[in-house]
Amino acid sequence: METTVAGRKVRFGNSAMDVDRDAPAVLFLHGAGMDHTVWQLQSRYIAHHGYRSIAANFPGHDKSEGPPLSSIEEMAAWAADLIAALDIAPAHVVGHSMGSLVALELAASNPASVRSLVLLGAAAAMPVNQALLDAAAADQHLAGEMMTNWSHHASAQIGGHDVPGYWQMASSSHLIDRCPTGTLAVDLNACNAYQGGIEAAAKIDAPVTVIIGDNDKMTSPRASKPLVDELSTPSVVVIEDAGHMAMIEASKAVRDAVMAALAST
Repeated sequence: METTVAGRKVRFGNSAMDVDRDAPAVLFLHGAGMDHTVWQLQSRYIAHHGYRSIAANFPGHDKSEGPPLSSIEEMAAWAADLIAALDIAPAHVVGHSMGSLVALELAASNPASVRSLVLLGAAAAMPVNQALLDAAAADQHLAGEMMTNWSHHASAQIGGHDVPGYWQMASSSHLIDRCPTGTLAVDLNACNAYQGGIEAAAKIDAPVTVIIGDNDKMTSPRASKPLVDELSTPSVVVIEDAGHMAMIEASKAVRDAVMAALAST
């Protein structure tokens, strides 16, 4: 599916479902260098359970027209415009990693657009390793390898997925490799530069659920704590034996946590 925001084509997945337009909408936001497909094991299920499921591609990702946006604040403004273009306000917003920062900033700056938040792989600040920034700036395959290795719990690196034959490491690496040239570097720099997470969290009145992979090396439970502490009344769900890519590593557990969050609001 596609729509237009600020004169540029935006591609999004709706799980091939034509549901009641009055049904509550759930907007999924992906992380750096990725696209809407990372949410397919949750977005499809949710689309079959009474919600309008919209998994969007940020500008410059997959088939959404670029260029990519260079700051979290710009991405949040774009997300507000997307919600308006699709006429889905207020929407439940589910964000992963970079997408969680965008969701935070969106809820703080455009509260009328947001019904609730679900944040996965989230922290108030996301400083990025300099070696990763350098590899992404040089458009090296090494950048994808670094992200893939750091993003997955050890058990995910040897197989064992809910979908038979699905190889998580190769899938994630390929997803990052197919990201348009320069986009990953823009995304990572936006995450690295963002300093507004604590201030944004303090402004949010909407219900917030924070989902944490207990073995997340990129936004660890310790790194998530300042964000959780600043939110007014967050619900916290810890997923066992999962890393930063918990929506793929532990797809059913994350699906159930998202569904529970939606049902409570």
